[in-house]
Parts: sequence; structure tokens; C-alpha cells
Amino acid sequence: MVATAGTYTLTVTGANGCTSQASADVLLDADAPIATAIGGSIDCDLGTFQLIGTADQSNVSFSWTGPNGFLSTQQDPVVSDTGLYVLVVTATNGCTGSDSAQVSNDCSDCPPLIIDCGPDVTVECGTSLHPLDIGHPIFRKDPGCPEVFVNWTDQWFGTCPYTLVRTWTATDSLGLVETCVQTITVIDTQAPELLFVPGDITVNCDAVPEPTDNVIASDNCKEWIPVSFVETSIPGNCPGSYILERTWSATDDCGNTASQTQVITVQDILPPQLMGVPQDTTVQCQEMPPPAPIWAVDACDLNVSVQFNEQINPGQCAGSYTVVRTWAATDACGNTAVAVQLVLVIDTTPPNIVGVPGDVTVECNSVPPADHVLWATDNCKQPWTVVSQDSIVPGACEGAYTILRIWSTADDCGNATTATQMITVVDNTPPTIVGVPDDVTVSCDSVPPADQVLWAEDNCKQPWTVVSQDSIVPGNGACFYTILRTWATADDCGNTVSAMQVITVIDTELPALDDTVDGTLGTSDNEAQTTGISDLEAGDVQVQAFPNPFRENCTIVFTPTAAANALLQVLDVRGRIVGELLQSPVQAGVTYRVPFDAAGMSAGTYTYRLILDQQLLTGRIMLN
Repeated sequence: MVATAGTYTLTVTGANGCTSQASADVLLDADAPIATAIGGSIDCDLGTFQLIGTADQSNVSFSWTGPNGFLSTQQDPVVSDTGLYVLVVTATNGCTGSDSAQVSNDCSDCPPLIIDCGPDVTVECGTSLHPLDIGHPIFRKDPGCPEVFVNWTDQWFGTCPYTLVRTWTATDSLGLVETCVQTITVIDTQAPELLFVPGDITVNCDAVPEPTDNVIASDNCKEWIPVSFVETSIPGNCPGSYILERTWSATDDCGNTASQTQVITVQDILPPQLMGVPQDTTVQCQEMPPPAPIWAVDACDLNVSVQFNEQINPGQCAGSYTVVRTWAATDACGNTAVAVQLVLVIDTTPPNIVGVPGDVTVECNSVPPADHVLWATDNCKQPWTVVSQDSIVPGACEGAYTILRIWSTADDCGNATTATQMITVVDNTPPTIVGVPDDVTVSCDSVPPADQVLWAEDNCKQPWTVVSQDSIVPGNGACFYTILRTWATADDCGNTVSAMQVITVIDTELPALDDTVDGTLGTSDNEAQTTGISDLEAGDVQVQAFPNPFRENCTIVFTPTAAANALLQVLDVRGRIVGELLQSPVQAGVTYRVPFDAAGMSAGTYTYRLILDQQLLTGRIMLN
């Protein structure tokens, strides 16, 4: 098997080694067939068209494809759909050729075709006359033509029986029309049907229903038929007892009639009805209701009298008992009705204590007295007085506790009540130290002694003595220092108080300075400003604070006379450091301005101290 055209040589070799050759030529056959497809228009009557296919070679195969999945291997197939059809012709050498043909439809002269108009039929009234139920025409849509629209019109003739003439019309979108006529005969052999006729009932004489107007008649040929009504009465054995017969009937146009009767048996077997009978009730002793005005209603007796009786059954206490009230009524036929109301009178309401004071929180020296008398009111008893009793709940300290002031009482039926006032006693007031001496500056040989005893006063405790404790702040030499003399104490509830005297000990009297130095920390600007400053000096070193007193911020200014290591601190009245403002070497002749920010600190007196090597300078500042 070869796949390429050309000359091929065959060599044959025998067993003796002798050879023989022959040559053969393989030619190239690559001629493709030429396909021709011929289309046209679909025939209006047959609804089909025969395609024509040809080829310029013989012994070829044909293959057609087209609309709606059309496939065919016939040379001239018959088609019923319009559209483009493609023909492929395949030769014996495998080469192919193709062509296409269009199949159209000339709709202008092809009206819709009615194959069958539907049968003429005779049906009973009420049978569905819809075309899907009794038959309808069969229309053919022309292939390739626009959609066909079908409708019908009905005409009725006669009364019984009826004749329905149904005309069918088929119209395409080009306006071509085709019609046919179907005849339907409608007969009526069925009587109407009465609907909603009430059933037979037995009722009391006061419950005879009115004749209903809801009864209707439905017919298989006519939607609704007029209904007539008659009523007859048959007397019974006694007044108020009889039989009612109510008959409804209806006749249709063809004379078919239907009727139905309701039988109502009327009797008097019900007792009178007692009106206005109250429900059983439970009331407090002061809420006893009067007997209700009861009356009787009877369907057959208009003059029924009512008898009343009341009985009282004692309870366990004066405010608790039961009242039984009975009403009875009998009609002329001996039917009796009885109604009973039970009134349970109780006293479950506790007394009410009037004027109870509200809860209060007071200091230990402001506790209200315990002799407050209140009144108790009750729903079953006259008012009476109530006295209180105190219950003490200890607190965390002697001056802090809780008083539960309780008033309690009960009525004759044992209903008890209490009222409580909670008095919270607190001790939030600190003691006061009396006679604290003023700050002084003294020479080292005039230091006041440390044995001065002061008094402490408190709102919850008797006065007591307070002794002092000295804290020495070293200065420059044995005769230059500061004594922070502090008296501190607390009451039993931990409210603390302290007082301090600052004793400045010097070897000579220190002059006060009236000038402040303005500028910036670390500069040598020595211009002075006046007002509100506190000054101290040691030798030629000056320390000033301004403004003083101050709010939140002040500036401490000093000018060293010699280079030194400087430490500047602020202390509270207890000698505790609350601010460390500067700790660094300083130069001689340079004015240092150190800010102090007291934001968030408590108002009061504070001490600042400046240590330059062994030299100490102190002063006081006031935070408002």
C-alpha cells in the first residue's frame, strides 16, 4: 500500500542469489466532483418540494442537510420545511464537492387549509361545549408561511332544545381566510337542582328560624332557575307545640320540576332564662355587693316571677364569711330555672402604715430620733398607732453602721404588714487638728522643742491628743537645715488629717527677695519682674518662685554663684516628693528657670528645695 504517486521498482532475489526487476507507475487521481443543488418553492396543496441534486461524475454518493435537523442520502429527496439545504457529493477517490439550494414558500396564494371542521353532535345541557371536548377543526399551517390564527363565533337558536351554530375562521398574517360551520344540538332532560334547602330540625318555641331566602335552583341548561316557596302549619298537643312544613320548588324552561320540604318541629321544653345573674365572686370585707336585680325571660310565658333567698355562713374571723344567694323561676309548663351566686367575703388585705419616712444617709452626729409614731389604716378596722423598733447592723467602723427602723402591725384576721426605714450612718468627715503653729524661721539655737501636743476634734469621737513627728531636711552645715514638723491622726473610720509646721533653721536671718527673673531655662537673662513671688537665698544664690500663689503652673528661678550639681524637688505637707524638676550640673552666673506643672494635684501648700552640692535652699508655694 502506497500513498504517493510515482514509479515503484520491484526486485526479486532467488535462492541462488540471482535477481530480476520490474517497474510500475502509480498515477495521482485528485479530481473533485462538481455538485449542483436545485431548490424552489413548496407546493401549496401538497406542502412539499423535491430537491434536485446532480454531479459531473458517476458513481458518486449524495448527502443532504437542512432545517430542523434534516438529513438524507437520496439524490432528490422530498422536503416540507423552507430554508437552506446543503448538498455534499463524494467521488470514489474520496474527493468531495458541495452546493446549496434555497426552498421557499410563496404564501401570497396559499390560504390556511381546513382538513376537518369537526362533527355535528347532540349533547345534554350542562355538557361542556368547548371545542376540546366536543371536537374542533383540523387546520394545516402552510410550510414557511406566517402563523395561522384560529377563532370561532357561536349563535344560539330555539328554546328547548337549543341549536348552537359554531362558525370557525382561520386567518394567516397575510389576511388569507378559510371558514367552516359546525352544528351542535343541545337537549334538556334533567330537572333543576335545589341548593341550600335547610334540613329538618326540632326547636324550642323561641328558636323558630325565619324562612330562608338563600335557596336557589341550578339547572344543567340555565345557570339559575326562579324558586317558589309555600309554608303550612300543623297544630300540636299543647300551645307552643306545632309542626311547620316549608316547601321550595323550581321548574326549568323544558318543564322539568324539582321540589324539597323542610319539617320544623316546634316544642316548649326549655326552662325560663334568668337574666343578670352575677358570677361567683370573692371580695374584701368592705366591698360586699348588694343583691343583683334578676329577671326571667321565657319564650312561651311572658309573666314569669322570680324568687330570691340569701344565706350567710360565718368564717374564721370577723372579716371572713360566705353569702349564698339563690334565684328561682318557673314557667307555665313547669320548666324551672335556678341560679346561685356565691359571694366569698375575705380579709386578706394587710394594714397600711402611713407616713413612713424615706431612707436617708446621715453623718453619725445627725441620726434622727427613734420615737417617731405612725398610723395604720385597714379595710376592715379603725386606724391605730404603730411604734417602731430599731435594728442595728454594724459597719466597718464605729462611726459607720445601718439602722433598720421597723414599724410592724396586724389586723384581726392576722394580715401583717411592716414598713422599714433604712438609716445609713456614715463618718466621712476627717478630724480637725487644733492649734497648729505657724511656719517660722529660727536660728539654730532657737529651735522650738518637739514635744508640743495638739488636740484633734471629730464629729463622731471625743477629742484626743496628737503628738508630732519631725522630718529633718539637711542643709549646708549643722546650723542650716529644715524641720518638717507633722501632726497626723485619723478617726475610727479611717478619715485622716495632717498638719505641718515648717521650721527653717539658719545661722543668720535670710532676706526676702521681691524680684522675679524672666526668660527661658538655661539663659543668662537676669531682667526682673515683680509681683507674687516667694524668695529664699543662701549666700549670693537666690531662689524665687512665681507666680505664688498659682494655678496649675509656676516657675522656680535660681542663679548659682559657682558650678555645682543641682537637685530641685517639690514636697507635699507630709514631706513626700511629688515632683523632681531638675537633677543635673549647673554653671555659675547662669539663670535657670524650671517650670512646675501641678495639674491634677490637690490644692494646698507645697515645699520646694534646691540642693547645690552641700548647699540647701527651701521655700513654700501655694496651689489654689
